[in-house]
Amino acid sequence: MAKVRDEDGGQHCPDGELLQTLMERSGTLLAIVGSDLRFTCVNPRWTEVLGWSVEEMCGEPFLDFVHPADRDATLAEVARAGGGASVGFENRYRGKDGEFRWLRWNTSPSVEGLSLCIARDVSAERIRRRERTARIRQLELIEHLLEVGHWRIDLESNTLHWSPAVFRIHGFDPATYVPEVETAIEAYHRADRQQVRKHMDEAVAKGSSFDFQLRLIRASDRAQRLVRSMGTVQVNDAGEPTEIIGVFQDITELVAAERELLRSNQALERRMAELEERGRMMASMSELADMLQSSMDIEECKEVLAVLLPRVFRGLSGVVYLRDAETGVQARASSWGALDGRWRTEEPSTCWAVRRGAPHMVHRDGVLRCRHLTDAPGSSRCVPLTAHGQLVGLLVLVAATEKEQQHLEGLETFSATVADQIALAVSNVRLRDRLRHQSLRDQLTGLYNRRFLDDWLVKQLSQATRNDSRLGLAILDLDRFKRFNDTYGHLAADRVLVGFAEVLEGSLRAEDVACRWGGEEFLIAMPGADANAVRGAVERIQEGLLALAPRDDDGVRISPPTVSV
Repeated sequence: MAKVRDEDGGQHCPDGELLQTLMERSGTLLAIVGSDLRFTCVNPRWTEVLGWSVEEMCGEPFLDFVHPADRDATLAEVARAGGGASVGFENRYRGKDGEFRWLRWNTSPSVEGLSLCIARDVSAERIRRRERTARIRQLELIEHLLEVGHWRIDLESNTLHWSPAVFRIHGFDPATYVPEVETAIEAYHRADRQQVRKHMDEAVAKGSSFDFQLRLIRASDRAQRLVRSMGTVQVNDAGEPTEIIGVFQDITELVAAERELLRSNQALERRMAELEERGRMMASMSELADMLQSSMDIEECKEVLAVLLPRVFRGLSGVVYLRDAETGVQARASSWGALDGRWRTEEPSTCWAVRRGAPHMVHRDGVLRCRHLTDAPGSSRCVPLTAHGQLVGLLVLVAATEKEQQHLEGLETFSATVADQIALAVSNVRLRDRLRHQSLRDQLTGLYNRRFLDDWLVKQLSQATRNDSRLGLAILDLDRFKRFNDTYGHLAADRVLVGFAEVLEGSLRAEDVACRWGGEEFLIAMPGADANAVRGAVERIQEGLLALAPRDDDGVRISPPTVSV
């Protein structure tokens, strides 16, 4: 290249017509740098890129425009060019606005102290490259966190490309393993390989997408992993498949977590259902206890048991037996459920719970089943009804289905509590009946006593007055009964009194009342009866008394006393 010297002997840019045209019209940054590392000549493109005018840059050291952090590297490249090598590098140049822009340089070796330098503004390209690198890193990070990798199969060349995450999921080293379609399929569980080929072939044939799960044998540790493969087939303008693009995700932990969450949810739902059922049962038991305690007699207790026990033990079959306090016989008071009808009317002493005085549970195997339950399938629980140390009755629960059996097995404490409530209520009702009986009846004869008669007679007399009706009365006195008592003894006298009470009750109508008024004095009251009716009743009583055959303490038959009316 020719050089032109100034009058002062300095060097300047050649002013050949061709070079001048090149410098002015070139779309790239052109510069000529002298051996003193100053710009000798720059083209107008510099003004467009950096904002500096040609006059402001020519004659200035080019290092003044280079970013301080890039100067040492730039000088090293200049030294290489000075040694005769063509170099290419990138650095940052300061614009007139103070901002730095990235330039990519190509510098030819110096010729007679001048170097032709060509540069291109790559700032936008650097940004795009940086953004692309950042996106790739973000994608790799996301793939790593989600255990997801992407892959691509070129159907024309039958080549397979894996992202780093796919290598990691398969347990292969990217430095030593080259993925191929057939060898990759061999990494899957033997039973799943045909499924993989089927899904891929169908997707290629139809140009469609696919999504399926398969088992993978990881190469690094031979562990079995559950993975999900999703993808789609790409086609060209002619509709021919060209490649398959897809993602690969290790879902082993995800599926395990979902299953564990499902088990936890199911367990929670079961627990909530159990708590709701327990709450319902407790409410039903509370209602049962309240209604039983409010019952006036045993018959009302039976009605309460018949209505509420099926609610308390919902889904189970059962029966309640109540023991007669005098005879000891356990009669069926209430029964319910699908097995109703199989219960015996009277419960014999074959129940283990009755004999042991403790609950008896029979599980599904039927070992040691009570004889009274030989016809009942499934599990059973017998609970004695005990109050104040006395056996009141028996509660029997039976479960037929497996679900009912599981329910019954969990009712050990609850069934015992219900049994206690029933036993206590029945015992209290009987106690009230006994106390009421004792307060109104004569203990020896069972007839009404004078306390009852005082209240009852006032009401009957008042009613007869209001209705203008009759009330027949008769007072009966056993003659010389004190001498009879002294002669034959107290036991014989008591037997005569009991026998005479039976004669009284047997000689009266259902609406009539017989009362022991004193020691050997009795009274009969006959609502609506006139004197003839009362006289007829008295005659029947006298005849009945004569028919008595009392005996003394030695068993010798004696004559009964007479009665004055």
